[in-house]
Amino acid sequence: MKKLNYTKGEWHLPHFVTNKDNPESCQCVFVLNEGICGSIADIQIDNGKQISEGGNDCPPLEEAIANAKLICSAPKMYELLIKMTHQFKMIKHECKANSYNSTIEQAESLLKKLEK
Repeated sequence: MKKLNYTKGEWHLPHFVTNKDNPESCQCVFVLNEGICGSIADIQIDNGKQISEGGNDCPPLEEAIANAKLICSAPKMYELLIKMTHQFKMIKHECKANSYNSTIEQAESLLKKLEK
């Protein structure tokens, strides 16, 4: 299986997510990685205005936060998908039904983080 060529390393949540309880602090919308100078993604947020008044028609804040968490989890989800695929192939060939438990636990843990 060919691996994707994406920005490796941890992807960091934008400051509007990590500083949401402190509106006086930086509220940038960039998904960042320590290995590159630019951002991986920009998360758009509704500015609360009608389109006719200069509104941006973007997702509301809570949805934008969920989008940011999902995007930042993409590298971990991709690696888990590879592991799960490999382990499911082992199960199919070796009939070892319990060999995938640790991967399932990791996937459940990641889902819990996304749901916070």
